[in-house]
Amino acid sequence: MIGAIIAGDFNEPSHLDLENIKTPVSIELEKNGFVDTYRHINKDSLGYTWPAGKFYKKQPKQRIDFIYTKNLKVVRSDIYDNDNDSTWLSDHKMVISDINL
Repeated sequence: MIGAIIAGDFNEPSHLDLENIKTPVSIELEKNGFVDTYRHINKDSLGYTWPAGKFYKKQPKQRIDFIYTKNLKVVRSDIYDNDNDSTWLSDHKMVISDINL
């Protein structure tokens, strides 16, 4: 069995978070057997990844950064809370997932 990992800024929320808007990427990945690592471990957490820190304060908070896996066991997944980190120079939070290979 071959495993796969897809990660990045998808610029689109997940259908697991928002039901009333079109979210074709997450739907297609799920149809093809991929698992959203953060939602798999944190079923009830919002876990927004954008905007972060001092950037875009008036924008709605969303989860648009993902790690998807296929045929791999997800052990843990967290989002780095960089809101109070003055050295963080990104408008996104980082998703970190531990996966058994």
